[in-house]
Amino acid sequence: MKIGFLFLALFLSACGSSDIPIEMNRFHRDQSDTLYLTAIKGLRDSLDSICMVNFDANVQVALDSILKVRKEEEKKLRERIK
Repeated sequence: MKIGFLFLALFLSACGSSDIPIEMNRFHRDQSDTLYLTAIKGLRDSLDSICMVNFDANVQVALDSILKVRKEEEKKLRERIK
């Protein structure tokens, strides 16, 4: 039991925060950009196809919302005239 507590204490003390700032040089920035562009290239096609599939439904929801607001405004104006 004591040895487990000792290992736990050592483990937790080794996890302190580091005050050393991490700076990326040009090579690392180029590598991260390349990795990002490679990952996003594969996602772009699938995201575009998802947008195309959902486009009509999203337009219909937006149109219904706009029409609902306009009808409510018209109703309030008509009630004000009476």
